[in-house]
Amino acid sequence: MQTDPNAEIKIVPYQTPQLAVPIPGLSFSEPLRKGNKLSIDFIGEYFSSVYQWLIGASLTIAIVMVMIGGLQYVLSAGRGDAGEAKTRISNAVIGFVLLLGTYAILYTVNPELTLLRPVIVQQVASAPGLPFGEGEENSISGLAPPADLRNAAGANILNPKPAGSLITQEAAQAVEQAAGNLNGKNYGLYISSGFRSVEKQIALIRQNCQNEPGSATCNRKPNRPSTCILKNLDPKNCPHTTARAVDIWAAEKYEDKWIPCISQKECLGDLSACFANACQATLIAEMKAQGFCVLSSEPWHFEKPKMSTTCK
Repeated sequence: MQTDPNAEIKIVPYQTPQLAVPIPGLSFSEPLRKGNKLSIDFIGEYFSSVYQWLIGASLTIAIVMVMIGGLQYVLSAGRGDAGEAKTRISNAVIGFVLLLGTYAILYTVNPELTLLRPVIVQQVASAPGLPFGEGEENSISGLAPPADLRNAAGANILNPKPAGSLITQEAAQAVEQAAGNLNGKNYGLYISSGFRSVEKQIALIRQNCQNEPGSATCNRKPNRPSTCILKNLDPKNCPHTTARAVDIWAAEKYEDKWIPCISQKECLGDLSACFANACQATLIAEMKAQGFCVLSSEPWHFEKPKMSTTCK
């Protein structure tokens, strides 16, 4: 994709890199955006400043070594140390010439090798990814959706989408008990999904399954999670449409914000590593202690009471 040459150049919000060791004279320029491309010169400016600093430091060291060699040469009169002094002086000069010579050689071979150009990053159009916890299995025992639903609440419970994380009174109380116990271990709960309407479930089926809603099984699309197919289009046949299932991710606090310890993308890439993740494993153990089961194919999917056959 080409950038429009007439596109407006804009300064974009940025955060300056924080160096562990400051470099004298180094100041980072502002990133610029032109069209769909972002120009960032942090790396080029960093290496250019390092090279300039090395040249200055090397020149200083070379001058000091030449002075030491000259003094040694003067004091060596009559003692036979002149050869050692000459060697010290020549080594200092040769080292400095080599340092400067690398630039000359690179420039002679290809002048582009000496130019530290900005990094150009092309903007990629966003596309909807996998939301946390949108997946479940097909083989379940049916239950009717209850009428009394609410959100689990607590200091370490995060409900980013309250309308989509409603669960039964019984499940909410158990989740709150689990959250209270995990709070003492500095863990929180990120609730990504609870009760789903039939319409929402059908939308997920079309997103994740190759066959139609109401079929016998879900034939997953590539890189999509398994989703309850809503057999016979009956809400009693899916855990989430009965509000007996809740998708929860263990979270840790960073700068006063609860952040999930692991993502669904990571879990789908390595299921065993997801179950073994210390943070998520602690959540699973606590949820089981509160009477929940966890789906064997989804370490984030919990049910109370059990509906899915592979919920253990």
